[in-house]
Amino acid sequence: MNAMLGNAAEFLRGSVNSNNPTYRQFFRMSDIPDPSGIFAFVEEHPDSINDGYFLNRWKRYEWNDLPASYHNGGANFVFADGHTEFKLWRLPSTTPPSRPDAARLPIQLGASERADFYWVLMRTSLIDPNNVGKEN
Repeated sequence: MNAMLGNAAEFLRGSVNSNNPTYRQFFRMSDIPDPSGIFAFVEEHPDSINDGYFLNRWKRYEWNDLPASYHNGGANFVFADGHTEFKLWRLPSTTPPSRPDAARLPIQLGASERADFYWVLMRTSLIDPNNVGKEN
């Protein structure tokens, strides 16, 4: 599940998720201004399934949790409005094989390897103007 949806428990500082403090944590459907633009669930690469919290930090440029690539190099996303989208990944760093320890997470991403990462991040949350400048 998208870490920026719901109660982030020990990562909450008031209503701010300490993992991504510049971005909005959505607690209710009504908090999401465009539910068709924020994903709720994602197929996850087996190497990064360690909890129910799909999280990548905006400023680190690394895959901490990696989306799956089982379906001919892509993954399915379920958005907050209920629709689904299939995303075909463009970069090899997003598609390590599905076998134990193949991903070697976290995966550091150079500037030329960030397109897939940005696609996911742009559908994870929105900038919260009240929290700009509070990056960790």
